[in-house]
Amino acid sequence: MLFQKHQRGLTLLELMIALALSVVLIGGIITIYTSSKRTYQTRDQLSLMDENARVALITLTRSLEHANYKIWSGDYFIRPDAITANRLTNALCSDGQRNIKALNLLKPTRDGSSGASDSVGVIFAADNNLYLDCLNMGENAHAVACRTNASGTSQYVYNSFYIDQSSTDNKPNLYCISSRSSSGTPIAQGVENLQFLYGVDNDNDINHTVDQYLTATEVETKKLWQKVLTIKVAILMRSNEPALEQAQTKAYKLLDTTINTSDRYQRAVYSTVVQLRNAVDN
Repeated sequence: MLFQKHQRGLTLLELMIALALSVVLIGGIITIYTSSKRTYQTRDQLSLMDENARVALITLTRSLEHANYKIWSGDYFIRPDAITANRLTNALCSDGQRNIKALNLLKPTRDGSSGASDSVGVIFAADNNLYLDCLNMGENAHAVACRTNASGTSQYVYNSFYIDQSSTDNKPNLYCISSRSSSGTPIAQGVENLQFLYGVDNDNDINHTVDQYLTATEVETKKLWQKVLTIKVAILMRSNEPALEQAQTKAYKLLDTTINTSDRYQRAVYSTVVQLRNAVDN
């Protein structure tokens, strides 16, 4: 009896078709995975930027709102001058400590040049109700002024805010230096640029309304610091890591300043207006 042998297995053509389909399928899976991963990273970076921006604006708002608290001497509550020892109150406290730890570290209110970040210096008088500086967050709160009077001298608290690069990863941060600081302390990561405009009441009307917004240089030139009622704050946030597939050239408007960029980082502008309630009251 003869048995017919049947062909078994795949022909070369069938094998090639199967391999081609597998390559297409795997390629599609990889594309979907890569796209999903990129989308997740983008959303994660945006979420982190939002959170850091919130921390930065809350900290700036809280400190700026304290400006001029219980200061009746006519001294500036926004520091426009170069910070020097003879312009600051550094009285000896009852415990032998001084309310200013490092005079040379405090920064004045100043416009940045050629698109660079502005800086701001704030002063208020401390008492038993308000005596913490800009570092009063969680366990790192510091009492920066005397709890009791020292020879009848008011104890002032000085806060300075500015932008600098981290010494560890070169990423931009919002920094604070206070009366009790021995070095600048990062407040929020990813803050690349900081801009201010100062709302001035030129005519001292009874409603205390802002007539115009000026830069720090303009306010200083016209000697209008004691007429500042509000401050516009704008920050440019940058993602911690490059998140775009290719470098993009963009221009970001921060109040009166335009910032041009060309790289793979994501950015967003955040802003707020702070009312100097103590300036209005006084």
